[in-house]
Amino acid sequence: MLCPLKTDIDLKPLKESVRIGQQIVTLGSCFAQGMGERLQQFKFDALVNPFGVIFNPVSLVRVLAPLEESLFVERDGMFCHYDYHFDLRADSQEQLIEHINKKKQEVQRYLRSADWLIITLGSATVYELNGLVVANCHKQPQSLFDKRMLSLEEMKSTVEELLDMLLRDNPKLKVILTVSPVRHLKDGMVQDQLSKSMLRVLCAQLTHRNGVYYFPAYEIMMDDLRDYRFYKSDRLHPTAEAEDYIWSCFEQVALDDASQEFVKQWELIRRAMAHRPFNPHTAAHRQFLLQTQAKLSVWKDVVDVREEYAWFTQQLATL
Repeated sequence: MLCPLKTDIDLKPLKESVRIGQQIVTLGSCFAQGMGERLQQFKFDALVNPFGVIFNPVSLVRVLAPLEESLFVERDGMFCHYDYHFDLRADSQEQLIEHINKKKQEVQRYLRSADWLIITLGSATVYELNGLVVANCHKQPQSLFDKRMLSLEEMKSTVEELLDMLLRDNPKLKVILTVSPVRHLKDGMVQDQLSKSMLRVLCAQLTHRNGVYYFPAYEIMMDDLRDYRFYKSDRLHPTAEAEDYIWSCFEQVALDDASQEFVKQWELIRRAMAHRPFNPHTAAHRQFLLQTQAKLSVWKDVVDVREEYAWFTQQLATL
C-alpha cells in the first residue's frame, strides 16, 4: 500500500453558503485582493479591497472610523494618510479628505446591504506613530515609528466592535475570516509564525459568534501545498497554481451547488473569449462564437452578461 504523498485539509462546507447574486465585500491583505478579483471574474457582485491592502486587524477597523486629522503625510509630491494604502492619494490634503470620505460612504452604503464580508488578516505586527497604529508607513523614516505585536485582547475587542457596528446596520451580514498565506519575513520566520498564530487564535475566538466562519487558506498553503514550487520566486507569495488550488477549496467550502455549477460554466465562457483561432474567418469559428454567445442567454437572468454578449457581437461583426 502506497503512503499518501501529502497531507490533506479536512474541508467542511460552511453552514451557510455564498450564492451567485449575493453582495460581497472583501477587506484585508493582498490575498483578499486576489480572492475578491476571482469572485469578480466569475460575476459575483463583489466590492474588492476598496481601501487598498491592509494587513493588521486594528487598521482594518480604523478605515471605517472617523478620519484622524493628524495622520496625513506628503509622499513623492502626493498627499497620503497613514491609515490608508498609497492607492488612496491626492494632490492636496483637501482633495484626499474628500476622496477618502466618498470612499467611506460608498463602502458603508454597500455594507448596509451586503450578504457577506470576507476579511483576510495578514499580520499582528504593527507600527505606531505617536501611539496610533498605522496601516502604511508610506516610506517614511523608520525612526518615526514604534513597532510592536498586537495583543489578542485588543485585536478581539477591536474586531468585535466593528462586527457589532456592522450587524446593527445589517443583521443579515455574514463573515468569512481567513489568515493570509503570504508570509511576512521582514522580521524573521519566528516572528511571522508568532504573528500568524495570534491571528489564527483570534479567528477561532471570533467564530464562536453566529454567522462568522473561518476558511483555512493559511493551513492549505502551509500543509496541503507544503512545497516551494507553490511559491513565487520571492518564496513569500503563492504561485498562480497555488491560488487556483486555494480558490477551488474555497468553492468547495463556501459556494452552494448552483454557484459551483455556474462557476464551471462561466469558466468555459472565459476560455472561449480568450481563445485565439488559427483562422478566425472559417465557418467553424463563426459557429463556435454563435453557440457560445447563445449560452450567455441562459445566465442573463442570473448575472449581467451585457459586456460579454457585446464582445461576441463585435467579434461576429468582423467576420
